[in-house]
Order: sequence, then structure tokens, then C-alpha cells
Amino acid sequence: MVLGTLGSGPLLKSLEDQDLDAPRPTVTLHAPRSDQLRRLALARADDGRVDDAAARQLTRAADRHRKELRRAAAAIRSGGADVEELTAHQANRLLLAAATGTPIVALTSDQQQWFRRVGALRDASSDAAFAELASCGPGLADLERDGRLAASRPEFGTMDDEHRMTAVRNLYVDRLASIVEHAADPLVLTQVAEDAVRHHLITLAGLEGPDRATAG
Repeated sequence: MVLGTLGSGPLLKSLEDQDLDAPRPTVTLHAPRSDQLRRLALARADDGRVDDAAARQLTRAADRHRKELRRAAAAIRSGGADVEELTAHQANRLLLAAATGTPIVALTSDQQQWFRRVGALRDASSDAAFAELASCGPGLADLERDGRLAASRPEFGTMDDEHRMTAVRNLYVDRLASIVEHAADPLVLTQVAEDAVRHHLITLAGLEGPDRATAG
């Protein structure tokens, strides 16, 4: 994602126009109005106000600046939050409905089930989250075994925390990327899953890793 301001010049504006409505925009400009609309949509979605009345409120807030609604929606989608977070998904839908004047359509049963799965994974303990992912992501159990083996070696215990963290990351980075690439279950492809696996492996090594919400 590339972020700029409205004063960033014609090149960025042209790049933004090329994929402003894409599922995953790569260039998103921002301004106080689009940021305000984004925050308003997120607040309405968080309150469970995902209806035509809420969309009309966003339309009125945008006034004649309808493009700012699309820009606010693109800012949400650019990082992929709309795929994994229900509030972000609903806020994106509200903004697009406000921009186009189309009615809000209820989530399908499949969409509801998906967001329940991702939410349950996010809320699960580290061990439970990893166990869930290992059951649907071939190779994760082997990665965990090798992580335990590496952490049990005498030389591992003599390293300082920085070098031990590097050793653990060297163990999982390429293999995790390969596991994700070949995973059949889309749950394994999420950022929530990647953060959970990293946190679990770092914790196995006896290290104080980042919270799952910020693991990277």
C-alpha cells in the first residue's frame, strides 16, 4: 500500500484512479474528509448499524464529495482488513453503498460463518489457535516439532535473546510461506493465522514474542 495526501500530485492521483475500486487497492490517497468518513463508517459498523439509513448518513456527510466515500473504502481494503475483520468488512460495504446509492445486502450464511471462524481463531489461546491451524494446514505440526527440537539443543540456550529470535525466525519464515502457499483451507492464509503461528513458535522457544495482534 502506498499512502499520500491530496497534494501529492497528478501521478499519484492517476495511479489511485486506476484501481480505486479494486479489491486490494495499491495506492490510496487520503484527506481529512475521507479519514472522517472512514472512521464514521467503522463506528456505525461497530455499533451494528449496517443498514440503508447508516449508508444515507454517510452520503450526507460526504455531501458532494462522493469520491471521498470510495477513497475511504479503499483505505480499509488496502490492508486486507475487510477480509478478516467483520467491522472493517461492514464499514467497506457501508461506504460503497453510500457512494453508489445501492441498498445494503445482508451477509450470506457463508460470510457469517467465515467471520465467526476468523474471530474464534483471533480470540483463542496460543496453543488452541495453533492446534486449530495444524488440523487444517499440513506441515505445521512438523514445523512445531522442529521448533521444539531446535529450542532443546544446548547451543540454543547459550545464545542471547536476539540471536535466539533470529534462529527461530530463520527456522519458520520460508517453511511457513510454503505451507501457506499450498494450504487448501483459506483460514491458514489469513494474517491472523500467520501471527498465531509465529507467536506460538516464538513462545515455544522461551522468548517473549510480540502480541499476536502485532506479531510480524
